[in-house]
Amino acid sequence: MSRTKRFSFASRVAAISAVVVLSLGVGGCGKTSGNPGAAAIVGDNQISETLVTDAINDWQEMTGQDVARANMVVVLSQGMAYADAAEELGLDISDETLDSAVDEMLAAEGFDMTAADLSDGGKWILRPSALVMQADQMGVAQDFADLAVAVPVKLNPRYGYEIQPGGQVMPLAPLGDAFVAGSL
Repeated sequence: MSRTKRFSFASRVAAISAVVVLSLGVGGCGKTSGNPGAAAIVGDNQISETLVTDAINDWQEMTGQDVARANMVVVLSQGMAYADAAEELGLDISDETLDSAVDEMLAAEGFDMTAADLSDGGKWILRPSALVMQADQMGVAQDFADLAVAVPVKLNPRYGYEIQPGGQVMPLAPLGDAFVAGSL
């Protein structure tokens, strides 16, 4: 695969992720202090450090680019929040349906891989786009957005970010032994 194709795909996925993060947002805030081994807690689901590592490895294979671990934690957190919202709306979030959508996205970009070639972490880089498209096709995009904003997300403070209500991602700044969002 050419470096130009990889860059184009990386730019497109990054742009989709940024638009989704900014337009849908995620509700809740806080830290995973009760679960120190978790990268994040989304609703009732825990994002493991292994899932983050797998997603980073798949991202590098797909795009040829590095990604900061903290950024990947935010992307995966957003994806899990969308899955919670989609499930509440009764959208099809089965692995088969989402993997099929991932296969279509990869094929449209000219990749010689399928969802079966990706780890669960890699799939969750692309699944949020599939969920957004499904909500739009079913005419429930606004309900989907409203529900996604309400899903509580808690990032592990080691990543230096906090997701505030409405989806705003704020840096944590040290203040003595405590961390305060947005104080930089």
